[in-house]
Amino acid sequence: MDNQLIKERSVAFQADSDNRYPELDRPVTFDQKGEVLSRFGDDYWDFSAVIRGYESRAILDFSETGTGLNKETLAHLRLIILHNWLYNRDSKDIIAFKTLKNKYSVYKSLAIFFKCNNSSFLNVNKNGIAQKKYLEALSLNKESRINIKISFIKSMNKAGSFFKLGDDFGVNQSFMQKIEKVKSMAVSTTKQTVLIPSRIYYEFIHSSLEIFQIFNNNLSKLKIYFEKIFPTLTRNQSRHPSTFSKSIAGNGLQEYCEYFNVRTAHQLVYSLNLVQTLGFFMVGCFTGMRKTEILSLGQDCLHKTIIEDREVYILNGYTSKTSSTGVRKATWITSKTIVPVIDILKELHSIIKNICDHYNVYKNIPIREYPLFPHIPIQRKKAQGLHAQYKHPPTLLYSSDKAFNLLKNIEIRQEDINELERFNPLINWEEEYDIEVGNKWLFRPHQFRRSLVVYAIRSGMIQLAVLKKQLQHLTVDMTTYYGNSSVSASNLFEDSLIEEFKEENSRFQFIQYNEKVIETKDTLFGGEGTRLSFIKNNKPVPEYLVDKQKTLQYFKEGRLSYKKTPLGGCSKIGSCDKLGFSYITACIDCKDSIFDSSSKEALHKTKQMYLTRLSKYNVDSITYRQLQIEINSIDKILNKIEMLEINNVKNSR
Repeated sequence: MDNQLIKERSVAFQADSDNRYPELDRPVTFDQKGEVLSRFGDDYWDFSAVIRGYESRAILDFSETGTGLNKETLAHLRLIILHNWLYNRDSKDIIAFKTLKNKYSVYKSLAIFFKCNNSSFLNVNKNGIAQKKYLEALSLNKESRINIKISFIKSMNKAGSFFKLGDDFGVNQSFMQKIEKVKSMAVSTTKQTVLIPSRIYYEFIHSSLEIFQIFNNNLSKLKIYFEKIFPTLTRNQSRHPSTFSKSIAGNGLQEYCEYFNVRTAHQLVYSLNLVQTLGFFMVGCFTGMRKTEILSLGQDCLHKTIIEDREVYILNGYTSKTSSTGVRKATWITSKTIVPVIDILKELHSIIKNICDHYNVYKNIPIREYPLFPHIPIQRKKAQGLHAQYKHPPTLLYSSDKAFNLLKNIEIRQEDINELERFNPLINWEEEYDIEVGNKWLFRPHQFRRSLVVYAIRSGMIQLAVLKKQLQHLTVDMTTYYGNSSVSASNLFEDSLIEEFKEENSRFQFIQYNEKVIETKDTLFGGEGTRLSFIKNNKPVPEYLVDKQKTLQYFKEGRLSYKKTPLGGCSKIGSCDKLGFSYITACIDCKDSIFDSSSKEALHKTKQMYLTRLSKYNVDSITYRQLQIEINSIDKILNKIEMLEINNVKNSR
């Protein structure tokens, strides 16, 4: 760390009268013998002598290359950590390194969000766009985690006060109130998982569509009720079961009220919100949109286009992602399945208008200016805050979990947990995500975005019957775009969604590689398979075949690749340039091929298929001769397999 940085910077780096600001050589950590391990100015602080349990790393990184932060930001980060480590009087005992490391991670993340030319920690209260993104990321945490972050931020502010780093340092009261508001709306029971199991995913879609059908069957009756009867009820009458029962007599709403457990006019209004909430999640399910993006949709968001005689549906909306100037227009591909859902949501608007007029809120706002998901004033109150696009703000989504109580068959089964374990074997799903057989699945908006990515990439990993029911429209529509190279069209897919596809593709390749190469008991053969079999059985085994975290990292970095083929696997990095006459047998002699015991059966079936085709051609024809070459190639590798099996039997004796 540069001495001039402290001497020449503004008040943020000047020592106070008590000389609290540390010198660069001030000792920070010591070893068991009392020798200095780390000093304030070091790029790396070593806490190996004070860790209380297992830690993968006992080092905190303050280097520019390691963090991507500038010197001024890192100087402030050092001061914050030093204050937590040595001067925080709120701690009754010395702070544990695990806690200190957690704080460091939160502070570094904050610095990255508010990164600028000078100190990030002096920029927090000046960058509204970064604040919005930080709050959006924070909203994905459960309440307890946000509470922890709030306490860490308060500690950071105390460090700024302790070292007299100026009024601009840290988080001011206004931004802190916004963070507290996010916390008040956070999930308190469990954090959201990154994947919805395929069976539950299907049951959500199937059951939601049933509910929308029931609602649609009663829509005309509901419109009449809210137009002619609801406005005549007083506040007390709307909450009285007997009055409500009389008001729906002869209106044909009895079955609807029984289905939604409605006993009062107030509960009838609430049922509209439940349907609206399910509509919100249906849009997320069939688009992968974020919460704020869905709530920014207008009434005319849905459009149909024709690609090679096929109908394709898209949603036009707005996003603040990948934009430094606020919202921008964006487009999401969706499914025809969502069309009736959106139509019903729009039909709700006239009912919502009647409710607003009756409650005297949002009274002068015409329906044409409503968002797709307008707020329903159940408690006769306006929603807090303003929306950049609509005078009538979007729904608050305060009834999510109650809306899911309407769904059928979403209780967690052991098969669902098994699928999650196959999805990522590096996670203890039951403990880390508090998943228990028999409990209802808790849906959250971002799960659908993540699940869309996963199932688009991994469609071959789940049961075909479930996949067909679950993604029959979604994957076909996606295929239409990808198959016609329309993914290159501008403004169709967000860059961040494409990045998530790339990330998931790397993870999917890793899962297959783990199953077919690392964990397999089979003897591998083929070009790459033979090499892998040799190095697995000889020491030292490469780290990437032992440490699965390292294996995954190699796939993310593009140093490893694995793709399933009809005969086994392919390890070639990049596209294949060797496919010729036969797609199936082109990789038999390829140096990148990986075969196992399952390949033997596939080769026999392929050979039989070629023999059947062979009888249809003249022996002098080019096709006949080429097929014979393919058959000979298959026989050659089958002979190799037989020799390997014989050797394995001999070695096992």
